[in-house]
Amino acid sequence: MEPVRPPRSLFAPTPSGAWGREAGQASVFVVATFGIVLLAAFLVYNTGRQVITKMHMQNTADSAAYSGSVMLARAYNFAAYSNRAMVANQVAIAQLVGLTSWARYYCTIYNAECGDYPSPTGSYGAYEEIVAEFDAYFNGGGTSDVQTVMDSYGPASQTLFDAINTGAGPIITVLDGINKALSDASLAYYDATLVDLGLALANAGPLATIVQANDPNAQVSQFGLGVLTADVAQIKSFVTRYTPLDNQNDPNNRFHQVVVNSLDPFSSGRSSTETPPFPLFAAGSCLGDGDGFFTMGAIYNGSTTLSNDNAMWSAKDAATFLGGGVCIIQVPTPVGDIPVPIPLFGGAYDSNQAYAGSSASANTLYQVPDSTYSGLQPYYDVSNLKAKDWVSPTLTLFLSRAGNTIATTQYAKSAIGAPQGTPQNGNLPVLNMTDADKGSVMASSASSEAYFARPLTAWQLGGQTVYGNLFNPYWEARLVPTSTALQAAAAAVQ
Repeated sequence: MEPVRPPRSLFAPTPSGAWGREAGQASVFVVATFGIVLLAAFLVYNTGRQVITKMHMQNTADSAAYSGSVMLARAYNFAAYSNRAMVANQVAIAQLVGLTSWARYYCTIYNAECGDYPSPTGSYGAYEEIVAEFDAYFNGGGTSDVQTVMDSYGPASQTLFDAINTGAGPIITVLDGINKALSDASLAYYDATLVDLGLALANAGPLATIVQANDPNAQVSQFGLGVLTADVAQIKSFVTRYTPLDNQNDPNNRFHQVVVNSLDPFSSGRSSTETPPFPLFAAGSCLGDGDGFFTMGAIYNGSTTLSNDNAMWSAKDAATFLGGGVCIIQVPTPVGDIPVPIPLFGGAYDSNQAYAGSSASANTLYQVPDSTYSGLQPYYDVSNLKAKDWVSPTLTLFLSRAGNTIATTQYAKSAIGAPQGTPQNGNLPVLNMTDADKGSVMASSASSEAYFARPLTAWQLGGQTVYGNLFNPYWEARLVPTSTALQAAAAAVQ
């Protein structure tokens, strides 16, 4: 019987020494796996940092480009509000000139002392013409009754005219001064906007401030400077500064048309078949030995117009007074007197004109006293009025950022042997990774535009389409895709 062998200790080496070699193989695998995981971690970190930086840089480019078009939209809307205000003031001036002319017209009818004007029937006013017309057919009570009624309106008409005539002039002067200020403000605001956009060429101004606030390491690239220069030039040519006094025949100059089309009925054409507010009627002895009556009405025509050179408002109030009646005369015959009706006809003409202007050479017109008027003021509008001009030129920004400003492992800081913040030759001391170099560049681009947001469709406007203009404050900003050609050119340069 063989003797029982004691169990071998777990820690006893085998005869061949194989146990030691098995333990060494496991440690090699652990070291290799740790190195692979470490490299993967660095790769993930580097990729993540670059993606995050790229996203942040793209957001910066979008913010700056969008802000540039917001500035443009605000400048366009400011010009539109200024133009609208100037149009409203012009309409108010036209109204004041028309009211002055209208008050003068009634004053010359009711009041012989209000002022004489030349007329086709003589050098006297409407008051004398009307009285003379009745006096031609009546002797006695008829004429005196009409004159009494007219005289009763005389003081009131004089008071009305004096009040309007005195107050209109200073108001016209103030409105004219406001229009000058609005014109200058519109010019200054738009020019300042162009300057602010242009400052980005020197990495200064509002756009550069936005870029620096969001990404201090980014700036407009060299390629982007050329693109931005071209964009600012196109944006500048998109809008034109018109001077109505010099360009009244320019088909694109429409301030004159907008003002005229905005006049209210009282100013643009206040015509009517008018019956004066008193009974122009007389009855009694006529033509020496007859009896009858005579009445008078008026065909009135009034208007307020802007001169073709945009320098003067003229108001005209004219009326043709038409009279008619019957005078019955007793004609003796062998069988007795026979009443014979004789028709009576007559008329009187009155013309009264007024204007407010800085040139007082038209002596035949009445000038509103104490008024200063400089005509239509310069204003901004789109360069042409075609349908395509409801979108401004595109504003494109190309930003760049040096690769060595991106916090990847290549530029990690050494913990030993160098001051804090000093790159170790661009690499980690052991891994020697070369995922970037100091000449690498990260780039982003963004484009935007200001566009005319038409609030109504052509159907809602009765078949008319409102195209982009600087009379309606409907300009807004939006981001648009950057041109593929520009992106390809930028990639080739960078």
